[in-house]
Amino acid sequence: MKNKQIQKWALFAEILSAVAVVISLGFVGYQLQQSNEQAALNTQALERAAYQQLIDRISEFNLTTIQIPELRSARQKVESGVELTTDETSVMNAFLFLAYRNGDLAYLQYQQGIIDEQRLLSGLGLLINYLYYPWVQAHWERLQEGFVDSYRDYINQLIAEINQGESNFDSAARQRLLELTRQNRVEAVTQ
Repeated sequence: MKNKQIQKWALFAEILSAVAVVISLGFVGYQLQQSNEQAALNTQALERAAYQQLIDRISEFNLTTIQIPELRSARQKVESGVELTTDETSVMNAFLFLAYRNGDLAYLQYQQGIIDEQRLLSGLGLLINYLYYPWVQAHWERLQEGFVDSYRDYINQLIAEINQGESNFDSAARQRLLELTRQNRVEAVTQ
């Protein structure tokens, strides 16, 4: 009799432990779901913050162009191909270096999957506009060694497309440029 009672209690304990395991697994599944949802929200917040940072920097560049007469004058001379004074050259050097760094940041964020291709191109919009001018292309040629290979390749490919008259971002050139960017992005993610 005692043996039967022990067997009943053992069976009850086994059933209870099986129920506990099922409940535990359910709880772990719930925690994983919550963790995944939180990770997705964190990723979205990071993407928004990164893009907002790019937009803020672009706004600062635009305000700088508007507020600093020397920069406006230098930019107009660059656009028209007129030689710059020493002071104007200094102003453009500083401004373009910041534009290159902003582009580098956008490119890094794209490589890391923080922003998508459209936001990359949006973040590079200011720089792309300047890359049409030979003075800026020559300036980039002098400074490009200070940047990582993948970003340098991207900008050099963009300049090549501009110089071939294929810089319309609706063209096949855009697709080739974006493919190069995708390849660099995959390489960065796998490293």
